[in-house]
Amino acid sequence: MINKGENDIHDDEIRIISSPQQHLHKPQPQRGKRPHWLTWLIGACALILGLTIGMFIWPEEGSEEQKVTDSLITEVPAEEKRPSLTEEVLMTEAFTELTDTLVNQTQLTILRPVHAKASLAISDSILDAPSPILVTQAADVRHDNGQIVGAYIIDGEMKSRGKAKAGFCAIIKDEIIIGLAETTPLMEQATEENGYFFRQYPLVYEGQVIENKPKNRSQRKALATLNGDIVVILSKERLSFHDFSQALVDLGVKNAIYLVGSSSYLKARLKDGKLYEFGMRNQQSVPNINYIVWQ
Repeated sequence: MINKGENDIHDDEIRIISSPQQHLHKPQPQRGKRPHWLTWLIGACALILGLTIGMFIWPEEGSEEQKVTDSLITEVPAEEKRPSLTEEVLMTEAFTELTDTLVNQTQLTILRPVHAKASLAISDSILDAPSPILVTQAADVRHDNGQIVGAYIIDGEMKSRGKAKAGFCAIIKDEIIIGLAETTPLMEQATEENGYFFRQYPLVYEGQVIENKPKNRSQRKALATLNGDIVVILSKERLSFHDFSQALVDLGVKNAIYLVGSSSYLKARLKDGKLYEFGMRNQQSVPNINYIVWQ
């Protein structure tokens, strides 16, 4: 029996019937869930970031030629780097090292040639040459006849003979030998090997003072062996031969001979390029005036 009431519908109406389960499982909207396009965007950014980091961290595999080239390019430690060509030239450039010192209240100046070779020269023209780094008079010259006192050899040629003074300097194959002897085979050797030789007063031999007859006082110069080096030593004050020789011994000089002293001219080029001068240059040329020269 069909009960017709308020739930009945007419022919022109539609009734929609759903099951109770459809109402129970009806999806509820989720709060806070990001849209799909935002998720894709974040993922793409993460992928790009990962690839970028990988380019810096992971080693790049190149060709064999590139690998060989990379293996040849190595960083040299600072302490092992070779000096540049300019630095090497400066390291070997000749100059004179100057040191002032005081020995038992005696003021001395020490001139040490560095990276230079010694020779002898006659004539004042050497003073105007650009190459010498140290020049000073060597053997004495007689006032009466203008001849060099004692044996004198230059480039193997004997310029003067005699044994007036027992001290000598021989320069053979770039080696300077200072000694004391009335006769020495070094003079003949200097002649045979195109060397140099001259005589002067001996001042110190084997660390001992050598006495000389002249008793006057004057500014002195010496060619000496000091700590294994050949040096020129000047006195700043007027000294006797004995006092000068004693000062050299106290300084530690092993062997020394005299060089023309007093106001005789000397010049030296120092490491900074400055010119050091001592004494007075002759206004007129003196016959056979001679010098020991480092250049």
